Amino acid sequence: MNQAQEKPSLTLEQQLIAIVQYARNLVAKGQSHMVCTCTMVKPSHGLEIDCHSLWSPLIWASLAAEGITTLQLIGLEQCEQCPKPCSKDDIEHLENDFQTLSQAMPNQLRIEKLSEKTQESPEAESEEKKTSAQEEPARRAFFRNVIPSLAKHATETLHESMASQGTSVQQQIDADKRMLPVENKLFLHALEKLQINHTPVPCMDSMPIGSIQAGQTCTACGDCVNICPSHALSLRSFGRNQILEFQANACTACEQCLSTCAEQAIQALPSISLPALRLDKPRPLVIVYANKN
Repeated sequence: MNQAQEKPSLTLEQQLIAIVQYARNLVAKGQSHMVCTCTMVKPSHGLEIDCHSLWSPLIWASLAAEGITTLQLIGLEQCEQCPKPCSKDDIEHLENDFQTLSQAMPNQLRIEKLSEKTQESPEAESEEKKTSAQEEPARRAFFRNVIPSLAKHATETLHESMASQGTSVQQQIDADKRMLPVENKLFLHALEKLQINHTPVPCMDSMPIGSIQAGQTCTACGDCVNICPSHALSLRSFGRNQILEFQANACTACEQCLSTCAEQAIQALPSISLPALRLDKPRPLVIVYANKN
């Protein structure tokens, strides 16, 4: 990864917030195409990011919620020279997970993986387009219609994106006091703008969201509640009894509750419904009776 000397490095959380802010700024200017370039590519186009390894389906969903319809990734072929490689195969794996996630939302975001050589010569692309106007690939059409306008914003940086007017993405995240990774918070705020449906979404490694269930072997010992880093689990008194409750939008699929439960009462569910993430009220998993032996 190429460390820029002219400005301090941003943390991963700051970069993710700035990327979504940059998308919001673009859409506010009437644009729906976004270009992100690895720092290894010079000169850069659009938004320069440290590394394409920061991408996840949750961040792409956040961009879609802002109104981005096309995301170009430039510089993936530079990964052999980078200490944190992110190959086209890695991106394609994330794309597959993103398409699975998209089954539960009206997603219009298209991911384009362009080489450094391709993005340097839009004029050459223009000449090639003349040979087949009726069968013109979408990538060439993108260069013809969008690159000239995006070039005006090529000098915009992550730092500038974080200094926008009005209620910024940073302010929204700062106001969100949940003990969650930033990508989770960004995604949960994105759900407010996406017309999500009840199609079950498989729990996947690339998406730190999850769901659990609990069985009657639960003794309400509280070990799972104490170990949960995001406070997704809680115990509530119900008369002389105890109810184990679960907050879906706080779960990060870390599965620490599974490993700490001596009774093996907790199981991870294979999928989650996105509308469940919109609910602020925890749901009961199991009631543990006081006279249980």
